[in-house]
Amino acid sequence: MLEAGKIIRSLRTEQGLTLRELGDKSGVYYGTISNVENERYGISLYCFECLLESMDCELQVVPKQ
Repeated sequence: MLEAGKIIRSLRTEQGLTLRELGDKSGVYYGTISNVENERYGISLYCFECLLESMDCELQVVPKQ
Protein backbone atom coordinates (compact mmCIF):
# COMPACT_ATOMS: atom_id res chain seq x y z
CA MET A 1 0.00 0.00 0.00
CA LEU A 2 1.19 3.48 -0.86
CA GLU A 3 2.12 5.51 2.19
CA ALA A 4 2.10 8.93 0.57
CA GLY A 5 2.56 10.84 3.82
CA LYS A 6 5.75 9.00 4.70
CA ILE A 7 7.12 9.48 1.19
CA ILE A 8 6.35 13.20 1.20
CA ARG A 9 7.84 13.76 4.65
CA SER A 10 10.97 11.80 3.76
CA LEU A 11 11.57 13.74 0.54
CA ARG A 12 10.75 17.09 2.15
CA THR A 13 13.13 16.62 5.08
CA GLU A 14 15.82 15.17 2.80
CA GLN A 15 15.68 18.39 0.79
CA GLY A 16 15.62 20.58 3.90
CA LEU A 17 12.21 22.08 3.12
CA THR A 18 9.73 23.29 5.71
CA LEU A 19 6.03 22.60 5.29
CA ARG A 20 5.48 26.22 4.28
CA GLU A 21 8.29 26.14 1.73
CA LEU A 22 6.92 22.99 0.14
CA GLY A 23 3.45 24.51 0.16
CA ASP A 24 4.72 27.63 -1.61
CA LYS A 25 6.58 25.57 -4.23
CA SER A 26 3.74 23.13 -4.89
CA GLY A 27 0.64 25.29 -4.45
CA VAL A 28 -0.69 22.85 -1.84
CA TYR A 29 -1.65 24.44 1.50
CA TYR A 30 0.98 23.63 4.15
CA GLY A 31 -1.69 22.54 6.63
CA THR A 32 -2.91 19.96 4.14
CA ILE A 33 0.64 18.68 3.67
CA SER A 34 0.99 18.34 7.44
CA ASN A 35 -2.27 16.42 7.68
CA VAL A 36 -1.21 14.08 4.88
CA GLU A 37 2.22 13.50 6.45
CA ASN A 38 0.55 12.68 9.77
CA GLU A 39 -1.95 10.37 8.05
CA ARG A 40 -4.99 12.41 9.09
CA TYR A 41 -5.97 12.98 5.45
CA GLY A 42 -5.63 10.96 2.29
CA ILE A 43 -4.29 12.68 -0.80
CA SER A 44 -5.45 12.83 -4.38
CA LEU A 45 -3.15 11.60 -7.10
CA TYR A 46 -3.12 15.13 -8.54
CA CYS A 47 -1.90 16.70 -5.26
CA PHE A 48 0.62 13.91 -4.75
CA GLU A 49 2.04 14.59 -8.22
CA CYS A 50 2.16 18.37 -7.53
CA LEU A 51 4.15 17.75 -4.36
CA LEU A 52 6.51 15.29 -6.06
CA GLU A 53 7.12 17.61 -9.02
CA SER A 54 7.91 20.53 -6.72
CA MET A 55 10.66 18.35 -5.18
CA ASP A 56 12.00 17.29 -8.61
CA CYS A 57 10.57 13.77 -8.32
CA GLU A 58 8.04 11.88 -10.38
CA LEU A 59 5.53 9.10 -9.89
CA GLN A 60 6.08 5.96 -11.94
CA VAL A 61 3.69 3.08 -12.33
CA VAL A 62 5.42 -0.27 -12.63
CA PRO A 63 3.59 -3.50 -13.47
CA LYS A 64 3.59 -6.20 -10.82
CA GLN A 65 6.01 -9.03 -11.45
